[in-house]
Amino acid sequence: MTAVRSPRTGDELKRLAERAGRDLEEASAPSVLTWAAETFGPRFCVTSSMEDAVVAHLASRAFPGVDVVFLDTGYHFPRPSAPGTRSRP
Repeated sequence: MTAVRSPRTGDELKRLAERAGRDLEEASAPSVLTWAAETFGPRFCVTSSMEDAVVAHLASRAFPGVDVVFLDTGYHFPRPSAPGTRSRP
């Protein structure tokens, strides 16, 4: 059984990010994603929008079953118009 680790503090995350920045500076995207999956385990997720599906795909190869959170920036889908109004081209 895997032990559940308590959340890291802000200082721990800062040190982790600084070390990862140095250690992974020249790493490939799949290597960085594998590091993230191994470091964060089931807490690892990927944020995505319609334009960066490649990152979600690479993450799914590094960590099959990874959660992908879609970010709706308001630019992806047309908003429905109110009844009786017309959209302008």
